[in-house]
Amino acid sequence: MKKVLLSFFLCSIILVASSQTSSTYPCVKFYSSGNLGGGNCVTSGTGADKHYPGYLTEPENANYFPTGKITVYFTTPIPAGTPAPLITAAGGDDGHGNMLMPPFDYKYAAFQDDITVARSSVVYCYYGSAANQNIFNGANQPSLVFQIAYPGNPNANQTCGGVVIVPVTLPVSMKSFAVARNNQSVSIKWETALEQNNKGFYVQRNVNGEWKDIAFVFSKADDGNSSQVLSYSYNDPNNLKTVSYYRILQVDLDNRGKFSEVRTVRGLDELNKLMLFPNPGSNGKINLLFQDETAAKNIIVYDATGRVIKSFKNIVSANLTIDQLRPGMYNIQVINTISQIITSDKFIIRD
Repeated sequence: MKKVLLSFFLCSIILVASSQTSSTYPCVKFYSSGNLGGGNCVTSGTGADKHYPGYLTEPENANYFPTGKITVYFTTPIPAGTPAPLITAAGGDDGHGNMLMPPFDYKYAAFQDDITVARSSVVYCYYGSAANQNIFNGANQPSLVFQIAYPGNPNANQTCGGVVIVPVTLPVSMKSFAVARNNQSVSIKWETALEQNNKGFYVQRNVNGEWKDIAFVFSKADDGNSSQVLSYSYNDPNNLKTVSYYRILQVDLDNRGKFSEVRTVRGLDELNKLMLFPNPGSNGKINLLFQDETAAKNIIVYDATGRVIKSFKNIVSANLTIDQLRPGMYNIQVINTISQIITSDKFIIRD
């Protein structure tokens, strides 16, 4: 019985230790392809005390010179208080997560790493010999292996294979985004199908032609990463009498951002109207906001001679944009397929 308990205890310690290592000492996931320049990667000190910046503790080698800087992105943020890892080696990936030999002839040093905050990426200076090509700037390697060592990590040589260039687009996929008025407030809902490195979302409303942040909603994904559908919502107190415009600004842990499409909602004085805006329209476009935001609707657009120009059937969204219209005057009919109520209006398209 004692042996069983001892074995269980040892297994528990190993599991806790491995969990702590994976969360405290994340591996490298992406790297930047652009050369950020090595001009301010100068060494510090003089004589025998001349050292590279950051956490590279060995004295300067006279045969290596500042070559450039790369941004290294990690699988999860490095916790506050944990120094950035040393890059002990980097080289091409053989396709199985093993480093091709010989590794790149570089030395590396973390550049201006702020240990007081969690970081999902760290900028590193790298130093090459006079005859060394700038491999990182050319992005000559499709996949790399980084060997890293965190101060205090018992795993002195942590190998991270399959490291590729950071994606150009933000790795967050918006599945849906909708707004709807509920008396004196507006309900804002959105879903994501995929999140990577996501910090959260700024909810923005356009007030008098100026976009303003009205809320920030943190990501529900663990460490900003999720492959599941996640749902978000925010209720905005809004008693404006005219149309309101909303959008979402998604930001990742590196403070890069991307805007959603714009959504509109009618004001309190426009709840029982078909809204056409802007009227007159321009660039061949007119936007519609419907009186009944849930029922299916058929829409018919006529020109000044009564000829049908465009028609739409079973539209269930709260709004619709009609485009590719020539300059002129138009009539529009919206038929509610449930109540059979017909709403008519006119609009103009300018040159």
